[in-house]
Amino acid sequence: AFHPSQSQQTQRQPQTSARHGAFCLNAVVSRRDCISLSLTTIIATTILTPRPVLASYDDDDAVNAKVALNYNGVYTDPNHAKGYRILIGNTESATIKLQDDPNSGIVYNLPVQVKASDGIVQNFSFDFSAKGGPSNIVGVFAKDREGIPIITFPDGNSWKKRETGPVGVYYDDGMNPKKLYVIRQLKGPELTVDIIDGKNGVVTSTIKAKAGNPTITFEFPGGSVSGVFSLKKKTISFEDGNVWTKF
Repeated sequence: AFHPSQSQQTQRQPQTSARHGAFCLNAVVSRRDCISLSLTTIIATTILTPRPVLASYDDDDAVNAKVALNYNGVYTDPNHAKGYRILIGNTESATIKLQDDPNSGIVYNLPVQVKASDGIVQNFSFDFSAKGGPSNIVGVFAKDREGIPIITFPDGNSWKKRETGPVGVYYDDGMNPKKLYVIRQLKGPELTVDIIDGKNGVVTSTIKAKAGNPTITFEFPGGSVSGVFSLKKKTISFEDGNVWTKF
């Protein structure tokens, strides 16, 4: 029997299109949260080796760790509305995978320093020098009035972790707790899923998926596997009993 936590060796890239479209991921998502997302590509002409990051979601103090690591996720940047920022790490260091413009085909994986006090993340220090930006810019971590995580920079710009439907970073407490799963929307119901080694932050494979209501179909190399998404629980549950939980 094949289950979604099995190791994947083949990395496949999503197809590229120049068209844009709006789609609400699952009928359970409110109209307010149904946003228009343009098609992006993760074909990288520039990829920098990420720093090793050990997500501590499987530590003995797992409950506290998961609260401290709720910054893990997919962020939007109003200055680069067609791009994305994926932040993954622990309370000491992290890696950010970002793309400003899908038409450029350039994806960066950059190191991030994390400052935390008593297990609570306060700010991040980003090194954007590889993309022509500052080498040490601080972003303050907080939550807005809706309780949504945001990162605010000195110039007033803010990244927001507003994740529509199943979009986000997931951990697996059961069959494969050392892996993370990053789900992004491409176009309409089309999704892309990066499977990441939680020990070093490296993407081990990328697969396609398609969102339904509430079932998501994942196209693993071993075959199609369906999971049920719960907006309330922030989980994806599979028939074999495996559950992915969103940070």
